[in-house]
Amino acid sequence: MSHSTPSEFDVVFVGGGSAAEASAPRLAEAGMEVLILEPGDVGGECPFTACIPSKALLTPAKAMHLAAQSQGVSTPDVDAAEVFRLRDRVTAGGSDAEHVASLTDAGVRLSRSHGRITGERTVELVEESRTVEARLAVVVATGAEPVMPDLPGIDGPRVGPAADLTTVQSVPERLVAIGAGVIGCELAQAFAILGSQVTVIDLAERAVPAEEPEGSNRIRQALERLGIEFRFSESARGFEDGDDHVEVTLEHSGSLTADHVLVAVGRRPRVSAIGLDSVGIDPSRLATDEWLRVRGAQGWLYAIGDVNGRAPYTHGANYHGAIITEHLLGDTASGGASGDTDATPRVMFTVPNLAAVGLTEAEARDRGVDVLASEWDLADTAAPYSHGHEHPGWAKLVFDASSRRLVGATFVSPEAGEMVHAATVAIVGQMTIEQLRHAIAPFPTHSEVWTPLLSRVL
Repeated sequence: MSHSTPSEFDVVFVGGGSAAEASAPRLAEAGMEVLILEPGDVGGECPFTACIPSKALLTPAKAMHLAAQSQGVSTPDVDAAEVFRLRDRVTAGGSDAEHVASLTDAGVRLSRSHGRITGERTVELVEESRTVEARLAVVVATGAEPVMPDLPGIDGPRVGPAADLTTVQSVPERLVAIGAGVIGCELAQAFAILGSQVTVIDLAERAVPAEEPEGSNRIRQALERLGIEFRFSESARGFEDGDDHVEVTLEHSGSLTADHVLVAVGRRPRVSAIGLDSVGIDPSRLATDEWLRVRGAQGWLYAIGDVNGRAPYTHGANYHGAIITEHLLGDTASGGASGDTDATPRVMFTVPNLAAVGLTEAEARDRGVDVLASEWDLADTAAPYSHGHEHPGWAKLVFDASSRRLVGATFVSPEAGEMVHAATVAIVGQMTIEQLRHAIAPFPTHSEVWTPLLSRVL
């Protein structure tokens, strides 16, 4: 960007990931002058090293599961090189050119500079050594970054976060995944099917420990059937790099030899060095109101997407982008952000999927909800039975017994990611058991599980 570029804009985005992409073009097309500051990939991690490549790498899991569950069909061979080619195609080879073009075609200005807030409505373009002003708002949209524990050898060449694994061009013979959450389980399954010997370790006592225990158990069993080994209540103490491998020292059970170590123990908002302290905002407590304005900043500063910690998913970021767009354009009839509090769906795209929305039973009880819960094994529904499927899945609904409203749902099945939206709509719409029982599910589908689930609580 040259020095002839305007020094004032209506809205300045610090960060150009999914959340900014969901908002900036609409603002520009409405006539606002909009600037995005993004030194890395426009579009963020999701299109290049996270959501999209991991789902591409999981493509064989779907085919293998379907073949295994289909009588008369042979299990297909998996060509890892072809899977990597698919991944490279859907990630555009790591190029963000299309993302940049979509912004600039809409009239958004882009600077490949870090942004640092220096005062109310002012942002420094660090690499350009100049400052711009925002007439309406500054929007922090810097996303999140992987947590890398302070352990000996963690900076070694064979140890790294998910981005290091989703971009490889060869399959590690031995993979150790540290963390049995969504990222750890998805990539463990993907690489087990591609040919890796996979071991997953986690301090917790089960996989995806924030979800329903039975859902966690079903996922663990599915991954173990692929030969994946889990070591729970275990942690890494350090890593020692060898000539062609890395030795992982464990807290309780000796050591593991790996060709690659995935570190997937969590993510944290990317808030360092963006100048929040210059306007009296504590970066460790980036609280936002219903319009996603940062509390304590008198209405000019917004925080959207992973950085605010409200709904750390791409669909959450897109939702945030839509909310602030409406607010900045004065179209507030639909109300502020509420769907990301107790109604954001979350999906783990292993096969089977684990998809959930709202509260687990334990979370509901912790909040003092008078819980009425119902669960059902999908083996007792017609759809998987008619196809001869083994291990078809499980579902659970959690209601508030006082209001009779749905407050949480969990589904484990190959189609769970597609099934969860109905529950999301029901929670957002505050629907009761009596209303939901009139929503007829088509026969024979996995969604028919709603019928026995509801009949148990009527």
